[in-house]
Formats: sequence, structure tokens, C-alpha cells
Amino acid sequence: LLELAEINPLELDESDIAFGLGPRLNAQGRLGNAADSVELLSTPDAARAAELASQLEGMNARRKLESRFVEESAESLLERDPSLLEYAVIVLAHPDWSGGVVGIVANRLADKYHKPVVLLCEQDDIAFGSARSVSGVNITDALKACRVKLLKFGGHAMAAGMTLRRDDVYDFRRLLSRAVRELAPVSGAEPELEIDGVLRLDEITHELAEDLRRLAPFGNGNPPLALASTNLRLVRKKKLGRKG
Repeated sequence: LLELAEINPLELDESDIAFGLGPRLNAQGRLGNAADSVELLSTPDAARAAELASQLEGMNARRKLESRFVEESAESLLERDPSLLEYAVIVLAHPDWSGGVVGIVANRLADKYHKPVVLLCEQDDIAFGSARSVSGVNITDALKACRVKLLKFGGHAMAAGMTLRRDDVYDFRRLLSRAVRELAPVSGAEPELEIDGVLRLDEITHELAEDLRRLAPFGNGNPPLALASTNLRLVRKKKLGRKG
């Protein structure tokens, strides 16, 4: 798996695990059978491990494609009906979305719009999907206030899953938005960027970077440092990534 992800095991860090290995192992559970990921991690047969790792690689590529489709169609729904952004929570539904990836996309949209997001897959007369929240909004508490419209739900402060009747999506959006406003009246504001220290540009060196890495692994409970240099002048720029 490390080989397919082009990760050097001698330089493995938390980012490699979170963005390189984790998504590949999770893709199988989202779109296939999670038992294959367990077998990959436990088999003593190198040939079987290689086969399973290759299978996960293909599944991860499929996850990326399906995630992109869900994200682009969600953005399209918001462009066609900007009033959906006026609610305290974004609730969108679509019959062609995959339940295995809506949580990933909901998380991206929550980060972008700074408010909770619920993405629902519509199937026959049922809608089911995932919610992702933002700091200060306990999404499961908000869902409890909407239980009259939910067939089932569960989760924690930042993420939840739910099932409801397709005809109740509109009423659910209104109820959930009201519940979020009551729980967090100022939600939706862009989070402040907390700077841990200010450095001169010439103080940012490879040696400093190596020293900071000694504080790793970073993550929940040990966030990476955010350092700033001020009074700089932009001399050139280059767009990166699919969306620039």
C-alpha cells in the first residue's frame, strides 16, 4: 500500500496516514467490502497483499471520481438556488449520489461555507445520508430537535447519519436550520486564523522546519503551529490544483 501510494516508509508522518493510507483503506468500506482492507493488513501472503492493495488503489480512484461528481452537482444545486445558502445549515438531496462518499463531500462543503452540511441520497421514497458540522455546532443535538421528521439518526458533535422520508426533506431543512440557529446563533462566521508566532522571512529555514517536526505527530490535541511573516510583497504567483 505504501508503494502504490508512493510513500517512503522511513519518512512516514501523520499526513501520509491521513491523506495517503487512510483514504485507500476507507474506500473499500465506502464502496465495497471493508473485510478486504482487514485482510490486506493481516495476510501473511505477499502476493495476496499486492493483489488487495491494487484493488484498493482502484477503489480509491473510483471514490475520487464519485466524490467529484457529488461535489460538482451539489455546487450546481446551490448555484441554481442560492436561497439554499440562506439557511443556517445546507441540506441538499439528489437521486444519483453515492451514500459512500456524501460524508466526504459534506465535510468539504462545511469547510468552504463555514456552516453544517447535510447531503442526502434519494432512493424510492427514502432519503438517507450524512451530516458534517463546524466548530460550535453539535449536529447530533440539532438532529434531536428534528426527530419528528427522522426515521433514524445517530452520530456525534461533528458528524452524523440519518434517514427520512423523501417528501420530508423540505420540512427537515427548515427544522434543522431553526435548531442550529438556536444552538449557535453566530454560526456561519469564517473561523479566525490563530497565529502562534511571527517570524522574519530569513528566520524560516530548513533547520527550523526540522526542529518543528520534532513536535509531531500533529493532530487532534496537538495542532501544528501556524507561523506568519508580515510586511511581505508578492513578486509572482502560480495557480495550483484542478480549481486553481
